[in-house]
Amino acid sequence: NLFAIPAFGFVGAAVVTVLSEIVQLITFYIYVRRFIVHVNWFDVLAKPIVAAGLMGAILYGSSQIGLLIPGLVAGCAVYVALVVGLRSLDSNERAVLRPLLPTRFRNS
Repeated sequence: NLFAIPAFGFVGAAVVTVLSEIVQLITFYIYVRRFIVHVNWFDVLAKPIVAAGLMGAILYGSSQIGLLIPGLVAGCAVYVALVVGLRSLDSNERAVLRPLLPTRFRNS
């Protein structure tokens, strides 16, 4: 960022940030695979990516017709519905998240 911001402004900062995140992701992946456990990334990420993709399509479509806020609400609702409906979270993850939910949703 020290060199990118003066030369390229906010675009340079954005590019450096993305490249930094990629380096961090690769380092994290290597460390986890070598020292902790082999992770099947397809199994972990496929369902959330499908949910995020559909949410993104709804947001894009709604923004093109001038309905960004309703599209945001609909996109978030579709994302949550797909994460729950596709069972993207295992029982341990649901147990961690359950106390954060309002009382009426905890037993669902």
